[in-house]
Amino acid sequence: MRKLATAGLLTEKRLSRQGLTKKVKTNPPLRVVFVELTKKCNLRCRHCYVPDCSDSVKRANNGQMTFAKICDLISQIDELGVMELQFTGGEPFVLPYALDIIKEAQSRLIPCSVFTNGTLMTEDVFRYISENNYGLIFYISLDGHQETHDAFRRSQGAFQKTVEAIKKMLQIGCDVRINTSIGRHNIAEMRQFIKFVKNEFGILHRLVTVEPIGRANSEMTITAQEFASLLQESNNTFEFLDSHDSVADWSTPACGIGSSMLFIDAYGNVSFCPTLTQRENPEFLAGNIIHSSLKDIWENSPVFKKFRGLQCKDVEQCRFRELCKGGCRSRAYLSAGDVNSPDLAMCLLYNARQT
Repeated sequence: MRKLATAGLLTEKRLSRQGLTKKVKTNPPLRVVFVELTKKCNLRCRHCYVPDCSDSVKRANNGQMTFAKICDLISQIDELGVMELQFTGGEPFVLPYALDIIKEAQSRLIPCSVFTNGTLMTEDVFRYISENNYGLIFYISLDGHQETHDAFRRSQGAFQKTVEAIKKMLQIGCDVRINTSIGRHNIAEMRQFIKFVKNEFGILHRLVTVEPIGRANSEMTITAQEFASLLQESNNTFEFLDSHDSVADWSTPACGIGSSMLFIDAYGNVSFCPTLTQRENPEFLAGNIIHSSLKDIWENSPVFKKFRGLQCKDVEQCRFRELCKGGCRSRAYLSAGDVNSPDLAMCLLYNARQT
């Protein structure tokens, strides 16, 4: 055991990602697939990038992927050797078969992340993940203290339900992380809220910015300087480094967008990421899995071929490239209209750390 530890084959540190080594069967390698399971949601969050998200789970959007199609997609993902599967919405747990989707992915030993507001998680869900949480991560949205969160989510009592879900998941040993969207509505209390999360939960805290898409508008956003200052003061780098730094060098964005990651919306449309889709630019639509295989779209779509090397245009000359890895391509595009523009918030952050 001592020899294995010395050789670096054993460690007492908890790994940021769990899973098996798989043979990737695409060229270039497709490592991460982000799937929007539904556009439906039980909340009406003011910032949501899904403009047609219904406040009633009864008002389903026609044409969204069925359970059978999602299972077929997971089969394709498994066959291609994808290393990580991320589920989002809408709210995944408005679907009566959300847990079955997670089970399908886990049965194929695919590490999964689930983005949820945490208000619809049942005892059946908690019971399952308490016994089957290997390679399973939950990102739960919490956007401020109770009054702020409930107003932003437009649902009285949402904060309490979400906090209870987080505590329950921690009790059963689940890997849970908090996801906070920062905008004009909560920036004033964010420093205190970050301390609250640290003291109350002691778990990883992911900070992202509200962007002017979907229901949000430019009046809801904060400046790059405000975001950089917040990250600097809170010493929070998880927002942009996450765990992808172990598989990406500075020549590609940290998240793998365009080079090793793609996004599939609830209708089967394939694009770059949840905030770089055909909604932002028709040129970003790479295909649809209803009509083509995932492998064919990834390897042969003219869109992916055109944007395969997208990265910050200043990365080669940047002294922080090993740390920043180009920042967020979506944030850069939404602020400057160019996927290769610098992510100003990251530029400001790293320069501030050197002064």
